[in-house]
Amino acid sequence: AVVVACQGDENGNDNGSQPQSPGVICKVIIETALLTDPEKVIACYLAKAAGADFVKTSTGFSTGGATVQDVALMRAVVGNDSGVGVKASGGVRSLQDAQAMIGAGATRIGASSGVKIAWAEHNGGGNDNSSNKNPAATPSSDGY
Repeated sequence: AVVVACQGDENGNDNGSQPQSPGVICKVIIETALLTDPEKVIACYLAKAAGADFVKTSTGFSTGGATVQDVALMRAVVGNDSGVGVKASGGVRSLQDAQAMIGAGATRIGASSGVKIAWAEHNGGGNDNSSNKNPAATPSSDGY
C-alpha cells in the first residue's frame, strides 16, 4: 500500500511525475496502518533510493494514520541528513500530537485540525477550550 504523488512545477507541468525531474516535489505515501514494520522499512528505503522528497504516513483514507512509532521508524530509515522529509498525516488532532510527531522526526504535519493546533500554540499550548479563540476559525451558522 504505497502511493507516489508528485506535484508539478510552478507552471503546472508534472515533468512526467518522476522524482528526479526539476521543480517536482515527490511524496511517497506509505499506508503505515496496512503494513508490517519490515514492509515500512523497505518502502522507505525504496522511496529514498528513488529520490523522493518526502515519505508520508497515510492518505487519510485508510484504517489508521500517523503514530509516533511509525514516524520514528521512517525517520530512522531515511536518516536525518538525507534531505528526505517525513510527513505525519492522519490522526494528528492536537498540539500535543503535533509536538510528539515532530519529536519523533516529522518535518511536516498533515492535519485537518491545523487551525486548532496553531491556536493552541498561539495560546501558550492551551487546549481548544481557551477563552482566546479566533472567531474566524469558528464555524458560522451559515456553513461558511
